[in-house]
Amino acid sequence: MALLAVQLSIAKGANVFVTSGSDEKIQKLLPLGVKGGVNYRDGGCLPRARYPSQLDLSHFAEDWPAQLGKLLQKEGNGLLDAVVDSAGRDIVEHTVKLLKAGAKVVLYGM
Repeated sequence: MALLAVQLSIAKGANVFVTSGSDEKIQKLLPLGVKGGVNYRDGGCLPRARYPSQLDLSHFAEDWPAQLGKLLQKEGNGLLDAVVDSAGRDIVEHTVKLLKAGAKVVLYGM
């Protein structure tokens, strides 16, 4: 379902950023049009600009929400219009401060 949400969002022209517990999953989404991603397990940040040959995984930080905020400032417009999440509490809890006023939060698969 997450892949479908990514594809529909990109098709509608959204700037899509993802979180995942796997660098491999993030890397697979970048060629589909995802602007960047953050690994919530180790805080790593994978901006699209570094895909694929120049990807440097040595700069991971422990605070993935802060990394996502920095990525949004650099690659996006600074704040999120929406969060689509199948994991629940932890992801939403950390991304809520990155949401624009009136943004939407979609939770599924709980």
